Amino acid sequence: AALSEANKILHERSISCLAVLEDGRAVGVLSRTDLLRVGRYESIARGGANRAGGRAHALLSFPEGRTVADAMRREIVSLHPVASVAAAARTMLQRRIHRVFVMDGGDLVGVFSTKDVLRAIRDQRITTSVAEAMSSPVYTIALDAPLSAAADQLERAHVSGLCVIDESDFPVGTLTQTEVMAARDLP
Repeated sequence: AALSEANKILHERSISCLAVLEDGRAVGVLSRTDLLRVGRYESIARGGANRAGGRAHALLSFPEGRTVADAMRREIVSLHPVASVAAAARTMLQRRIHRVFVMDGGDLVGVFSTKDVLRAIRDQRITTSVAEAMSSPVYTIALDAPLSAAADQLERAHVSGLCVIDESDFPVGTLTQTEVMAARDLP
C-alpha cells in the first residue's frame, strides 16, 4: 500500500500504529513515527489562504513510489492472549515501545497499548503512589535551545519527550520526538 494510504488510516482512526499484513499474516509494523521519518510536511492553502478568512495547514507527503514495505519495521513484538497486563507492560518498557500485538498461533487477534495499561490500572484501582512509579530524572531543555540539541538529548536519554523550561526553570511545555521529527527541515 502507498504510505499516503497508511497515513490516512492512522489519521481517520486516531491511532498511531498499524500491523502490516501480507496474505493475512502479520509481517511488520508501521507507526506514525515511521511515517514522519520518511515523509515531509508541506504547507497547503485551504479555502484561499491568501484571502481573508482562508487558512493554511500542513500535509504530510511522501517520496513518489514509496510503499508501506519501505518504511515498516519487520519485527513484530507480540504476546499470547493469556499473557498478563504486567508481562505486556514489562515488555513495552524493556523494548521501549508503545504497544504489543496479541497473536494466537500466528493469527493477529488484537493490540495492547499503553492506553490499555492505563485502563487496567484505573479499573483495578491501583493505589501505588506516583512517587513510587515515576520516571526520574526529568529530562528538560531550555525554551531557546536549538531543535538539534533537543533531538540529541532525546536520543541520548532514550526518552520520547522533554520538559521545556523557561529562563526561571519553570516548565512551560513539552517537546516530543514527533514534533522534533516534523520540524527536521527547518533551519
